[in-house]
Amino acid sequence: MAESARATFFISTGRCATQWVHKTLADAFPDTAVVTHEPILAAYNPRRFLRAGDRLPELLQDPVVAEHIAMIRRTLGEGRPYVEAGWPCYPALPLLVGELGGRVNFVHLVRNPVFTAFSLATHLVYDRDDWIASGAITPDDPGVVQKELASSWKKMGMYEKCLFWWTEINLYGLDLRREHPTVPYLLVRYEDLFAPGEPATLRRMVEHCGLAFTAELAAARARTVDDFRQKAEPADWELIFRYPRTVSLARELGYPLDAAQSATIEDRVSSRYQVHGLRERVRGRWHGLRRRLGRVKRLLRPE
Repeated sequence: MAESARATFFISTGRCATQWVHKTLADAFPDTAVVTHEPILAAYNPRRFLRAGDRLPELLQDPVVAEHIAMIRRTLGEGRPYVEAGWPCYPALPLLVGELGGRVNFVHLVRNPVFTAFSLATHLVYDRDDWIASGAITPDDPGVVQKELASSWKKMGMYEKCLFWWTEINLYGLDLRREHPTVPYLLVRYEDLFAPGEPATLRRMVEHCGLAFTAELAAARARTVDDFRQKAEPADWELIFRYPRTVSLARELGYPLDAAQSATIEDRVSSRYQVHGLRERVRGRWHGLRRRLGRVKRLLRPE
């Protein structure tokens, strides 16, 4: 293998610009790198292999996974960086570190949990019959942290289930950083990636992938790449406060979800993610009233 060539894997929940990363880098480096997005779909089998420990090598029995890893080895052997931007790879990353001789980088790409969960909810990720459904972890799966949610899972709405998804994958991303301290790791916030002004975060991300930053890459931030933009039924975004582990992780990753952000979050959720028929407007007003009452209760609650 060429010493300079490494494979970079994105740890992400999806719905946080991985499509944009894929298209932007693939267009900019068509010959010098191999850039993919969800290349083997759910063959990494998150439900079975998340935190699988000694069982993780069983993944190699799947010919799709084995051939995929062989392809990455060939790419690195040609001296070309490899980048995998899709979300399903996360359970296999400890295996990939070993199989690729440690020639691996991690980019942990995170986005505000409210917006991520609503975006996932628009795709009904827990009410499908395709490859996404087969990769959608639940509290009953052996490797998850939030097992206490199993008893209430059937009563949880789609948005709440997607908050679970956000929490599990991002907790695992932090675990990977601790468990593999020799693997170069970069935490990237979606909001910083697309912030106006100097593209410092984008530059760090591109260079972390072993690629050369250019002005054209900075200009690409103005381009929207989303092949799956949809809307969903209204839900109360403040349901996130039912899940202390999610709120704590959000703060750790730079999303305090404080009162100052409430109006902005509410407006964004309503305008971007929720449908607006007459029935939905009535329900939205009811949810808005409940949110205001909830904020008043929290303000009056003794510390």
